[in-house]
Amino acid sequence: NTAVGKSALAAFTTGNKNTVLGYQAGDAVTTGNYNVLLGSDAGGGITTGGNNVVIGHQAMDAAAGAADGMVAIGVESLSTFNGGNVDSSVAVGEYALNSLTDGVSNVAVGPFALRYTTGGYNTAIGASAAYNMTTGDDNVAIGYNALGIAGAASDNTAVGNKAGRLAVKTQFSTLVGMQAGEYATGSYNTFVGGNAGRGGTSSAPYSSGVNNVAMGFEALKVFTTGGHNVAIGYRSGLDLTTGNYNTFLGRESGFEVTTNEGSVFLGYQAGKNTNGAYHYNIAIGMQALSAAHTTAGTIAIGYKSAEALTSGAGNLAIGYEAMKTHTTGGRN
Repeated sequence: NTAVGKSALAAFTTGNKNTVLGYQAGDAVTTGNYNVLLGSDAGGGITTGGNNVVIGHQAMDAAAGAADGMVAIGVESLSTFNGGNVDSSVAVGEYALNSLTDGVSNVAVGPFALRYTTGGYNTAIGASAAYNMTTGDDNVAIGYNALGIAGAASDNTAVGNKAGRLAVKTQFSTLVGMQAGEYATGSYNTFVGGNAGRGGTSSAPYSSGVNNVAMGFEALKVFTTGGHNVAIGYRSGLDLTTGNYNTFLGRESGFEVTTNEGSVFLGYQAGKNTNGAYHYNIAIGMQALSAAHTTAGTIAIGYKSAEALTSGAGNLAIGYEAMKTHTTGGRN
């Protein structure tokens, strides 16, 4: 053993091949082997554990405990470890995994990453990544404040600055892109793209819609309670809030839709301005049914078909510019 510093390795009995440097570093180690502990009070909580690497003031400095195969680098990283089942965890950065008492195989890289977690099998990379996750398990958070206030969230993947930041109890969601799903609290959502599915309710209860898919910059950006929607394309479904069971495919398709239900818009700006509680419309083709349509049950297929229609239900327009200038009236 090598020990340098006042009270360093003070309690050892049969422990072998430990390297300890710093005031009271490793002062509780008794039978532990192959530990490297550098810094004042570093490894103060280790008694019988081995193969640990601890660097930083009060890193792994709890009062008692055993751990094996741990890495703690940074001021007060893993500092509240108290003998729980936390083997094979890695904490790099000040206060990383600072509150971990139980929960195995966590990886936290970045200041304050996973600071308050007691869960297991989480990976957080980035400053404050999964900062306030508490009991959640099996999450991946990469980026500043990704899954930052995720609480009991489990089985999620969030990649990007503030992605999934408020996913308090969310499960099985994938959020990729800057602020993707930032205010989303519902489960089973897939949001890919900058501000995709960010959420339009920025205070409790936040945006709770479930089973949504949004891919593209600002797709489904302001959704609130809407669920079971698919929006793919730049700003597709941008203004949708409470609408359900819609399918939008194409740049700005369903752009100003808000509360519609069961509509299908495919193509550039298809159904762009169809807003309000006007349901079950179908628009296929560039700018088909793109005016402020206010009634239900119209089908428009073809380039700019029913482009100017603003009112009238049950219309059928098929073909290039079919009913292009028709504005009002139904069942045509």
